[in-house]
Amino acid sequence: MSTENLGPPEQNGYGLSFLETYLSENPESMLFARLADYYLESQRVDEAIRVCEDGIKKHPYYATGHFVLGKSYLANKMYEQAEKEFKRVLLFDPKFLAAHKMYGDLMKEIGWENTCEMSYKKILQIDPLDEVARSVVEAAEAETIDAEPEAVKETNPKKRSNLWRRRSHLRKRNHRLWLMSHLFPGSKHEIQWCQR
Repeated sequence: MSTENLGPPEQNGYGLSFLETYLSENPESMLFARLADYYLESQRVDEAIRVCEDGIKKHPYYATGHFVLGKSYLANKMYEQAEKEFKRVLLFDPKFLAAHKMYGDLMKEIGWENTCEMSYKKILQIDPLDEVARSVVEAAEAETIDAEPEAVKETNPKKRSNLWRRRSHLRKRNHRLWLMSHLFPGSKHEIQWCQR
């Protein structure tokens, strides 16, 4: 019987001790993410980071492993590392809703409201019925409209729309360049980002 596809340990009788034993006997298992998540829930953040980092070395493209590692970094207030992990998750799985939410919340916490708004808009593209994402986007758009310079408010709606579309395009382009430069140091993207 494979234990890789079992539900939560509290529902199937497997607890923290089972996961620790199983992972020590099967170090190549992908259950490291579940064990690290358990450690995280138990406020054992350093152990969660250690387990995830070891597991990621063996499974570098496992999005859930990177997601739990990002949550662990976030719990330890290691914001830059958490950001990199959430971006890596979204690179591997662009429809990972929880990663979009965590990334958006992290961006809001560090003061990048535009990036937070973009992340929540991405959630709405994937799941248009997500009420939390909709409320965050609406609140961000209301703040943006209130913060518009008077000259922009007075222009006709068509010019105003084009101006905001252009700004949005530039934000997305800059975000992509920044993302690529941080995920792939030394690449042509890093050179483009540094030349800006």
